[in-house]
This record gives sequence, structure tokens and C-alpha cells, in this order.
Amino acid sequence: MISNVALNPETTRKRKMKTTMSACVFCRRVHMTCDEGKVAPLFMQRDMCYDDDDARSPRPVKKLCACSESRNEVVFACRYNNSHTKRVEQTPSPITNNNNEVHILNDYLDDMSTVNKDDPQDQFFLTAADPKDGKPEERLNEVINAKYQAGFLKPYNYVNGYARLQRYMEHHMSSDSRQRILNVMGMFRPTFRQVAQSLTDIDLILVEEAFERLLLDYDRVFSAMAIPACLWRRTGEIYKGNKEFAALINVPFDKLRNGQLCIYEVMAEESIVNYWEKYGNIAFDPRQKAVLTSCILNYQKEGSDKTAFQKSDVTLSCCFSFTVRRDKFNIPVMVYYANVDKMASKQVTLVSGGGSGHEPGYAGMVGEGGLAANVCGHIFASPSAGQVMAAIERVQSPHGTLVIVMNYTGDCLNFGLAVERAKARGIKVDLISIGDDVAVGRVKGGKVGRRGMAATALAIKLAGALAARGAPLDQVRQMVEYAVKHSATIGVAFDHCHVPGATSWSQLSPDELELGMGIHNETGYLKTKMMPARDMVAQMMTMLTDESDPDRSYLTLPKGASV
Repeated sequence: MISNVALNPETTRKRKMKTTMSACVFCRRVHMTCDEGKVAPLFMQRDMCYDDDDARSPRPVKKLCACSESRNEVVFACRYNNSHTKRVEQTPSPITNNNNEVHILNDYLDDMSTVNKDDPQDQFFLTAADPKDGKPEERLNEVINAKYQAGFLKPYNYVNGYARLQRYMEHHMSSDSRQRILNVMGMFRPTFRQVAQSLTDIDLILVEEAFERLLLDYDRVFSAMAIPACLWRRTGEIYKGNKEFAALINVPFDKLRNGQLCIYEVMAEESIVNYWEKYGNIAFDPRQKAVLTSCILNYQKEGSDKTAFQKSDVTLSCCFSFTVRRDKFNIPVMVYYANVDKMASKQVTLVSGGGSGHEPGYAGMVGEGGLAANVCGHIFASPSAGQVMAAIERVQSPHGTLVIVMNYTGDCLNFGLAVERAKARGIKVDLISIGDDVAVGRVKGGKVGRRGMAATALAIKLAGALAARGAPLDQVRQMVEYAVKHSATIGVAFDHCHVPGATSWSQLSPDELELGMGIHNETGYLKTKMMPARDMVAQMMTMLTDESDPDRSYLTLPKGASV
């Protein structure tokens, strides 16, 4: 809004508030002034406001124009050398003020050039930002040495970890349990000390660096799975865990970091003894690294402040596996805990998988009464033997594990190799392949056999239901074999799928269909013109049930049987 009222300069000057140039510390904190020796009554009662010159400091006044009569002081502190604090005086002339930023920047760069090159921390920052040319290993060693010289890398003091364990045992465990654990430690701790004494400081630093790298590696593992898991040092301090494990024992997620909580603090007494005895048996045995066992976990007490772990009366019986990770000196540096579903502790577990692109054919069948694990490869490509082995180890059960795979060459090779490795490690596991497609007859199929198709879902359903009832591994396998033997499948497709990376593929015209096409675009039995659904089903049933065809008569149907 624009006003046409002319203001009198004298009136305007009188209305302007009087500026107080100084105030004591207490008045400024509450946005008040102590003008001309008049102090606030509240502060006078408390003897807080006074006229001492030392308590008063000039009140900074912001200047908005270049012709200001006061002088403005700007302070810059160099980040790399705090001992050099530069005070830059600005002159009131307009020309100097216009160039003020240039002068300040020059002074700042001068301070940057005076960095103390003898400071190890400065040297580390410079080395990490611009290492010398050379091989990656050499550059990494240079950075690690600079980090060590700067004092940022220090060997972990495991003596404090064992002392913490000793204090816990004295206050929370019986003398018998404590003695059993001490007996186990008496077996491997002398070996630890002997190896540690032969290592230099830089060797110990490299061990700690390897530990940090393992923590980073397991970040991806924790983000890709939804089962409770955590990592701890060989002395028991938990350094990483996922949200599922935090929810399992009812503790804040942030508490599973940097050794705030120890694994033995969340276990029942008998489970602590069981863990240390099993850990002592494999600590220095390079042939073993993983153990499957059971334990009882304590639940965090409800309503506690959660600053310290407080056991409640609620306990959780679970089956878990722990894996010992060793450094290059064969010393255990980390233990990886993975909680196994209760399914694994009471029944046979099922594992299946194959190439991606068939969803929800595999992943959709994971759960109670179905698969315990599904292993996915790339698009239409089998997962590696290492991936299958990891799944078997993760869900292995004392009752056994049955691996169910479709009859395709890549799947049978990789899954079969993983099963043989698991058997060599003492895991109770068996393999069965599913072949039910009749599109490829006996003559063409030869030794390969029928391809796996729809009977895989039936086999998983039957095996899962039987395993849930507590049937042994042999009986579950026999049921799957019986179901597959009495199954026959024929597929029909109206178009081909397009595999990523393929340069060419066959096409079906809009008025064509293909009987017997495989799930990976394998050639079918017959290409024909589009037909009504009734005629198409009749032709498919003939292929499935015609006992006169010696190449495809896989089923023998009794008289009166209905489909």
C-alpha cells in the first residue's frame, strides 16, 4: 500500500527507538538491555546484572552498505592449522569493501599453504586424498601406514574383552559353568598369545583392518536377508546386527554396535557353556568353520530403560548356526550368527531354485509347509554351486535337507555339486530332480530324460506337508519320487518369451500356437494353427494318456480312471 501522508523528519527521528550500544551478558541472553546503568529488577534481585566493564562487550552491528563509518572485523580460522587465526581488518572505503572478499580469500589460501607438514594427521588426509602412483596393493598399504602413523588405527585390546567376560561369569553364572568355560579357554588362549607375540604392530593393525572390511561385507548380507543375524568378536562383543535380531531379543537396534552388548549376555547359562565348548573345538581347526546347534535366548525385560540388558522371564528356544571367520594368521577374528527358523529344528527342510524369470514358481513357495530356502540365479541361468551351498548351510536341519531341482543340465550340475560338498562337510542332505514333460520323448530325450515342469510345484507341496508332519528324510524323498513317476505334463504357448541378451529368437504368428514348448523357449513338439480350447485340450490329453505311443506313454491309467 502507498501512503500520501508526508512524514516530518523531526517526528520520525523522535519515534525512532534509542539504540543501546552495550549490555551485560545476562541481559543479552534474554534479549533485554541495561540502559545507562539501569538494570532489570529481576537480575538485581539475583545479583546478576552489574556495571562491570569486563562483563560488557561491544554489541555487533550489521552494516548493510559500503559507506558505513564503523569498522567490521571478520575472523577466519584455517581448518588444517587451528593455531593460525587470521583477523582481517576491513577499511571503510567503498573500493576496499568491494575487494574485501578477494583479500579474505587470499588470506585463507595463504593459511592453507602453511599447513604443518610434520603433523601425522595432516599427512594421512593428504595421503588418503592423493596416494602415490603404483599398484593397488601398494597404494592401500601407503594409506594404511599413514592412518597408523596418525593414530587412527589401533590394535583391538582383547584382554579387556576377556576381563569383561570374567566379570560377567562371576556375577551371573554358577561355579560349575564358569569352570567349564575356563577349561575351554585354557585350551586355546595360550595359542592366541603365542601367535600374537610373534606379530608386529603393523600386523595387528592389518588384522583390525580386515575385521573392519568384514563388517562392511556383511552389510550387504544383512540387507538381503530377513532372518535374525549378528556378528561378534572372538571375545563375544557384538559389533553388528540386523533389525530382525534386535526384534528377536527386544533391544534397540543401535545397541547391536561397537560392543555395547555381548552375545553371552543374551543367552541362557547352559547355552553360553554350549557355545564356548563348540567354539573351542573348531577355533584352530581350519577344516571346520560352521556349527549348527540350538540355544536359549533371553528376552529383554519389558518396560526397562534398555540402557543395560535386563533379562526377563521369557526365553526363546531356537536353532542357529555360527560361522568362524579367520584372519590370514588363522586366528578367529569374527563369529557370524544366523538364527535358523524353528522349522529347521524340528523337521526336514526343503531347498529348491533355478534361474530367475519363473516367478512366483520358486520364491512364491517359500514358507511354512513349503520351501525353507529358494536359490535364484540370473534370467534363465542356474545359480552357482556356491550360492546353493550357502543356502544349504543356512537352513540345514538335524533331520536332513532335501534339495529339489528341475531336470535341466545347468541346474543338475550346480545343485549336484553343492550337495556333494555339503555331504563332505557332514551335512545330512539329498538331491532329487523333477522330470515330467512328455513333449520330448524317450528317443529324443535319450539319457537326459524328461524336462521339469508343473510337477515341481506338486512335489514341493507334497514334500512340505509330509515334512511338517515329522516324516524322516527317506520317506519324504520316496514320496517325491512316487509323485514324479506318476506325473505327466505338456505345455502350450501362444508366443515366445524374449531372453535378455539374445540376438535372435523364433516367432509365432498371431494365428499360431506351439504344443510342448519348454519354460526357457525350448522347442516344442508341434506348431499348429490356433484352435478352440476344447480341441486344444483334447489334443494335449491324447499326448498325456495315449499308451499306444511308445515314445510318450509314461502313464498307465487303470480302467475307469478319470482326469
